[in-house]
This record gives sequence, structure tokens and C-alpha cells, in this order.
Amino acid sequence: MKEKIKLIFDKFIIIFLLLQPFIDAFTMLQIRYEVNNITASMIFRFIFFMIMLLYIIKNKKLRKYGIIFSVYFIFQIIFMSLHMKNSISMEISNIFQIFYLPLAILFFNKYENKKINDRLILIINFIYISMIIVPYLFHFGVYASDLYKEKSGFYGLFYGGNEISMILLALFPISVKALCNIKNILIKIIYIVSLALATLLIATKTLLLGIIIVFIYYAIKYLKANIKLMNKGKKMLIISSILAILLVMIILIPKTAMYSNIKLAMKTFRVSDKNLFSIYSLDKIVFSGRLGFLKNINNIYMNSGLLSMLFGLGKTLIVNVKIIEIDIFDLFYSVGIIGFLIYVLYMVRSMKQIRLKNVYKFDFIFLLIISLVVGHILLAVNVSIFLALLVILNKNNEME
Repeated sequence: MKEKIKLIFDKFIIIFLLLQPFIDAFTMLQIRYEVNNITASMIFRFIFFMIMLLYIIKNKKLRKYGIIFSVYFIFQIIFMSLHMKNSISMEISNIFQIFYLPLAILFFNKYENKKINDRLILIINFIYISMIIVPYLFHFGVYASDLYKEKSGFYGLFYGGNEISMILLALFPISVKALCNIKNILIKIIYIVSLALATLLIATKTLLLGIIIVFIYYAIKYLKANIKLMNKGKKMLIISSILAILLVMIILIPKTAMYSNIKLAMKTFRVSDKNLFSIYSLDKIVFSGRLGFLKNINNIYMNSGLLSMLFGLGKTLIVNVKIIEIDIFDLFYSVGIIGFLIYVLYMVRSMKQIRLKNVYKFDFIFLLIISLVVGHILLAVNVSIFLALLVILNKNNEME
């Protein structure tokens, strides 16, 4: 009986993971056409969150973490409701988003399912990419100009370029690893061409730069393992190929929507050769003005009183001022010192035992670094779930 229940549960998890692109697409439609305040993303991912929490509480070794979170959750909501007078629904959603990653890491570290592998990630990646390219070919979907006037880009069936960029970056390193183990060259060509087209359509500098960094990672890894075995001809071929790729990029990038967006930002914020390397330009071009938002929220936090410093300002207040969109700061200011310490405790406890290796370690660290600049990773549930999956992927890879 237990084996049958386990089999059903395993299938449920796989189906849930495969449904991620469709959940995001349906959520986009709800937001765009203002259909119901409770989105598909909130419903399905909250259900999965509760399943993970129950799984953790049921596990003897993890039970205390589930209980600590539950007690903290109750006190935090009471504080936000009675003291801060914040929106209860928004604060519940905020805590759910913040603790999704650490609880998912705890869950996937104990959960066993060998069908969660690199090929599954590649399939999910293909689905996401298809839901950008197909709508573009048939002239439907979300354009950047629908959300931001004068901005170029196309997001397909997804709402906003930042989160879909982060999802593709989270899936990309693992997808490359899966492709390396597939002999069919046609699949490799289709994936590379499709990803390149999706990247150009989305037109965010983070996605393009991130993909380049992943390619560099794999190139260094390949050269490190094979450089001594190569003859001069092969070495020259590799160097020539790298130079050719760089040349093509230099020619093509100025013609892309991403380049147009950068030029627009420089024009809007009056960034020129004279102030290009100043703190002002760094804030406007790299952080899109987020350092200014950080300063405003920090001033409010420092003058909010001891209780608010301990329990946070809440997302309601931060949204009313302006979300910083740098994950670590949005996290800290919304839940305060106590919430932040609990979050760090969970993350340290989880990562201490896991010991990610190779591409899984690279992917995790890579995304954490990006979260310090652009956000939409640690606090975006549709991104953080793939970050947590690295745990079980690493575990299953070691077993193989």
C-alpha cells in the first residue's frame, strides 16, 4: 500500500513540475485580462508548499523546522495585522514566497524520485522556450511595449521579462549537461537555435550575459579536461571558433532589441561618456534605479522602531513605497531581523548537508549572485522551485 501511495505521489510531483510553464502562462492571462485576484500560480504553488510543509513535519529529522516555521508564521501575521495594519493576504503571500526556497530545499533533500533528472529539466526548458517562440510566429502574446512604453522585446505567454529570463537561466546549465548526453545532433541544433531566438526576443541584458557566462563555464571545463590531448590543429580550430562567435556577437548585438533598451535607458537617465563609470550610471544602467529605492526603504526601516526592525515593515508598506527588486533587501526589510535569521538558519542547515557539485553547484551560486543584482530569484516562486530542484538533481546524479 505504501509503495502504491509513493508511486502516485512521485507521478504527482513530475506532473506538477511539467505544468510549471502552463501555470505561468495561465497566470499571465489572468493578470492581463484581470480575471480573479487569486491566480493559478498562487493556488497550485501554495498547495505544493503545504504538501512540502506537511512532508517536513512528518519527517522526524526535519520536524522541528516545520514547527518553527509554523509558529513564526502565526506570530508574523499577527504582528503585521495588528501593529503594522498591513494587508493580511499580501503578507501571507510574502512569507509563502520568501520561505518557498528553503522549505523546498529541505523537501527535495529528503524526497527520493529518480525520474527527476537532467532530461526532465531539458523538456521543461523546451516547453518554456516554445511558449515564447510559437506565440511570436503566430502574432499573439505579451510584448514589452504592452507593459513599458517605448521598451522593446517579446515575452510570449509570460508576464514580464525578468522572471522568464531567470527561469531560462536556471534551466540552461542543466539543459546543456543533458544535451551533452544526447547523441541526436538535430535535437542539439534545434535547442541552440530556439534558445538564441528566445533570448533575442526577450531582449534582457541579464539573460544574454548569463547565457554567455554559462557557455564560458562549459568551455573552460571542456578545455581543462582536454587541452593536453589536443593537437595544434584542434587548438587553432577552437580559438578560431571562439573568435568567430565573438565577431558575430559584436555585429549582431547592436541590431537587437536589448541594445535598443540599453540606449533608451541611457537616453532617459542622461548617461553619457562623461558619467558612464559613475555610481549614478551604475545605479541607472545596471540596477535600473534600484539603489535609490533601497535608500528610501532603508530610511523608513531605520526610523520605524524596535518592533518593526525585529519583525519587518511588511510587503504592503514596501509595495506602497517601491519594491527594491534586489531579493536579499526585499526579504530583509519585509520580515525584519527575526524572519531574516530564520531564513538564513534554514538555508545554512539545508546547504550544509547537501554539498552540491559540478554544474549543480555552479548553477546555484550563479543564480544567487544574480539575485544580488536583479532579483526575481529568491522571492519568485516560479524561479526558486528550479533552484531547489538542483538538490535532488545533484543527489540523483551522484547515485548514477
